[in-house]
Amino acid sequence: MLGARLDELEEGLLARYGRDFADPNWHGPTSFQRIIWQDAKALEALAKAGAFDALMRRRERGTETPLAPRLTLSGAVFEGLARNRPSYLVSACPNWRLRPPFGTLGRLDDMAVGPNAQHEPFLVSETRLEATRRAGHAAMAFLAETQSPDVSEADSAFRTALGAAPSWKLVEALSHLCTRTAAGRLMDGSNNPSVTLHRMNGQCLEVMSHFDDLLRAFDGDPVRVLGLGLVSHALDAKHLIAVFAEGLSGGETHYRLVTGDGAISAVRALLADTATDRLGGEAGALMRARLQQCLDLLWQDRTHIGLSGAALLSALEGSAE
Repeated sequence: MLGARLDELEEGLLARYGRDFADPNWHGPTSFQRIIWQDAKALEALAKAGAFDALMRRRERGTETPLAPRLTLSGAVFEGLARNRPSYLVSACPNWRLRPPFGTLGRLDDMAVGPNAQHEPFLVSETRLEATRRAGHAAMAFLAETQSPDVSEADSAFRTALGAAPSWKLVEALSHLCTRTAAGRLMDGSNNPSVTLHRMNGQCLEVMSHFDDLLRAFDGDPVRVLGLGLVSHALDAKHLIAVFAEGLSGGETHYRLVTGDGAISAVRALLADTATDRLGGEAGALMRARLQQCLDLLWQDRTHIGLSGAALLSALEGSAE
């Protein structure tokens, strides 16, 4: 019964997002994961008792329908949880081609492809959050029963510190840890020619050069602006790490058509409002999820990028020097 429902879910996902899955030049693994975790029908199916067990059995038998080359439903679901915080999976919009019907966005260069206009922002409603919680609890119950968790004391200490740190500490820690060397290694590790430090920083700057105009167009509501796919993508974890390392550290603040300082000023203002809790509850929570995911990625890849666990933990618990 559950297997049949999962078959139907795969068919529905292909019908709804087949064009996205078939376009790896614009959608990488993290975006595929977010597409699935933000789909209401997927969340409903995954919340069913035994859904994750059925998903794993299909994975082991090799009976899943591929959604794209090297992409299966189980892979997106389990790897999404292994690599990303659930709050990030459900709140960082995956489709940056969508944009509001707003004239000046036509000036975007690196981010300007696709004919679709997103007329309404993606909002993380309480109904959607509850569906995510139910699916997340089902996943955790399955993993607790079937896996042998190997969580070190260092991992546990880091997760505790990350959850407890106030927003200003998250901003301070990232300012301290996101060096050009560490961020460059993190970007290069994706093996994607479009994911380089300079380009990721520049893409964020391109979108943030319009942030103030978007706020005015959406009645000054940062939640609605953060719910635009284009903005959400430009402020996802890797883009933020890039702009911390390059744009905010006295490095490159111009990119293609971004020739003034308005973009980097908008980034600074948004982070300052996040750090001081001026954004408000929901917008602040959205930005906090992204900052936490930045630090999560640094922790997971710390050996590759040359950061010690002690340095990461110290940045969260103490004062960055």
